[in-house]
Amino acid sequence: MLLKFCQLSLAAVLVLICGCALPVDQSARPSFVPKEELLLVQLMREGMAYFNQSRFIDAELRFRQVLWLRPELENAQVNLARTLEAVGLAMESVKQYDQLIEKFPEKIEYKLGRARALLVAGRRREALKAIEEVSIEYLSKNQDGLAANTARSLSNLYFKYGSEEQAFCFSSQAFAIRADRGEAQAHGRIMIALGSFDRAEEFLTAFSTQNGLDKDPIFLAMRALSSYGLNERKLARSLAELALLSLGLDPDYNFQVKLIYYMEELKALEAEASPDDVEDIGLAGLLKQLHESEGTLSASALYWPAVLVEEVASLY
Repeated sequence: MLLKFCQLSLAAVLVLICGCALPVDQSARPSFVPKEELLLVQLMREGMAYFNQSRFIDAELRFRQVLWLRPELENAQVNLARTLEAVGLAMESVKQYDQLIEKFPEKIEYKLGRARALLVAGRRREALKAIEEVSIEYLSKNQDGLAANTARSLSNLYFKYGSEEQAFCFSSQAFAIRADRGEAQAHGRIMIALGSFDRAEEFLTAFSTQNGLDKDPIFLAMRALSSYGLNERKLARSLAELALLSLGLDPDYNFQVKLIYYMEELKALEAEASPDDVEDIGLAGLLKQLHESEGTLSASALYWPAVLVEEVASLY
């Protein structure tokens, strides 16, 4: 009896030991994924990692290796095109996009990528024409959001290149396609930058009134800028004060309306401002912030009324 009990106990212990045995080494198991597929996945992951680390030469090599193994892989060719553009080989990027467009003519984003690469290559006229065609194609396919984005990009590009009429035209087009709060702000900003203060004031006032945005801090700030451009200084300061009292004002606009507020206070002294005056009313801190912003705030001055830029410059 005792012998039988011991045999049963030993069997139970063996079962427990076997139940806790280490699993079979994964590398020893047969793989159902071909080695080439595993290599492709590894190369793509490495390429993306290198791209995100701005190691573009390494990224380019990985994507080219993928395409050598599988020339038909769309994602690899897109990533190669983006990498070539980033590394400065813009026309090589254009060639990749040309091949993608030939294979996938329905994918408008590749046409936009090609246009972007042309811009990087310095072929501005050709690039802008291509972007305009993309915007029209988006509209024809009822992709209004993308059409508005493209028109807004064109407006910003034309403004950057000094083509004011085209900048206003495409800004109007973007707002016509998508007449929302964001596009209204962008359209108003372009009008102020172009010096169309009457038009900007009329547009911003009408849009904010019709859409219940009379107390919106950004619309108040933009109206303060347009009023300053029209030399309506007291109204500009009043609007700036209202904007500053509002919650959620964008830091960039916060800086601008503070400038307007304090510049009008400085003007009220009715005398040439001394360094002490600038310090006393709080302008010195703003000027220091502008100087130390490493171009971030000074770049936004492109969209200020010219008179504000000149008056701020005179204080340095």
